[in-house]
Amino acid sequence: MQLEEKKKKEIEFLEKIFRAGSNTLSNISSIADKQKKAIERITELGFPNRKIEDWKYYDFNPILENFLSLDTCKINQIENESLKDFLFPECEQNLLVTVNGHFSEKLSNFSFSKEDISILNFNDPEQLKNHQGIDELIKKYFAEGIEDESNFFKACNTALMSNAFFLKIKEGVQLEETLQIIHISNEHCFNQTRSLIHLGQNSKIKIIVTYVGLAEIPFLNNAVIETILEEGSELVLDKIQDNTQKGILLYDLKAKLLKNSRFEYNSLNLKANSSRDKISVDIDEEGAHADINGLYILNGERKAHNVITVNHNVGNSTSSQLFKGILSDRARAEFNGAINVARDANGTDAEQLNRHLVLSDEAHVDSRPQLNILADDVKCSHGSTIGDLEEDEIFYLLSRGIKKDDALAMLTLSFCDEVIQKVKIPSARQHIKNMALENLDTQMHKANLVHNLR
Repeated sequence: MQLEEKKKKEIEFLEKIFRAGSNTLSNISSIADKQKKAIERITELGFPNRKIEDWKYYDFNPILENFLSLDTCKINQIENESLKDFLFPECEQNLLVTVNGHFSEKLSNFSFSKEDISILNFNDPEQLKNHQGIDELIKKYFAEGIEDESNFFKACNTALMSNAFFLKIKEGVQLEETLQIIHISNEHCFNQTRSLIHLGQNSKIKIIVTYVGLAEIPFLNNAVIETILEEGSELVLDKIQDNTQKGILLYDLKAKLLKNSRFEYNSLNLKANSSRDKISVDIDEEGAHADINGLYILNGERKAHNVITVNHNVGNSTSSQLFKGILSDRARAEFNGAINVARDANGTDAEQLNRHLVLSDEAHVDSRPQLNILADDVKCSHGSTIGDLEEDEIFYLLSRGIKKDDALAMLTLSFCDEVIQKVKIPSARQHIKNMALENLDTQMHKANLVHNLR
């Protein structure tokens, strides 16, 4: 795209946001105030470009070239049958579904006790009125720090959202069942998906979120999740990008960890045409632990960007990052991971590892692991590897009578398995392995190979 044409499209994009923003102001004053500040911040930031470090390797052309609607996204008619390929059997009784950013009560099913867990659209005054004390949490944590927000698209989400999930786990409630959330896009539009998750003290839940594109048309899903883990709470959050070959997913997750809380996040990027995950974890009290993992398998000309920041703002806390990628054809990937240790945050133990298998001369990876340490008594490590499959491992399998394509499939799936095994739901693990094989374009004995690696 020529520079002049690109500038013109950026201005058109901004104009659409400003027009749409005037129609999406909340009826709740505290939210509306944040939305107005978001519009101001969008004006200050302007459309992002590659001169900004966080966007250095990102291609904005697919966003600008597709004239995405901002004001016509709605719930299209979708039947339960459409969910069968994406719903995991273990989650049938605890399922939340959104369509084009809007909650669908018809497609959802929920068996958790309302005494244990609260779920509502926190941008609805009537729903908010029926949940005592939640309005104070919204004021405190929704779009916190919007005045200094550096992510243009997160500011867009704040300004343009109409529906907004609030999920609150009551203090002391430890749920063994997994909650699945399916976000469906089936329109040529710019969807805003917003979630705020709050875990009370000593509470526990597992959530698996699936992003799905049903229509064979381009769309942009702009997702923002804000998560607060109170003292002693535990959250496992798995995210799967599924069946979104024409889709662009922009994903911004911010997690705030308080004393002795534990947060595990697993990102499985398997289908999106283009994706960008910006993960920010603030460890604000001692004893907290963050475990951040990702897997991306890219073919064709698909792209995946991971921008990860873990801030150890206090000492005596731990974190780990493990991201693995497999690229073939002309795919591109970026890993930009940082561990920041604040001054006097002694006793920090943090590690980071990024590994890639590059199976094509035309595929490309940019990997930038970073350590920024201002304390003395810490244990921190990072590493990055980019390579191909080991010839001796291939030769070993061939010498045992295994066909070459099958050997390649076994080795690449074995490379993935460390991350896949972190997903707790058996049917989800199987689903991920099946998609991995499809992306690797191996047609031989898929079922048997996956079974053997289970």
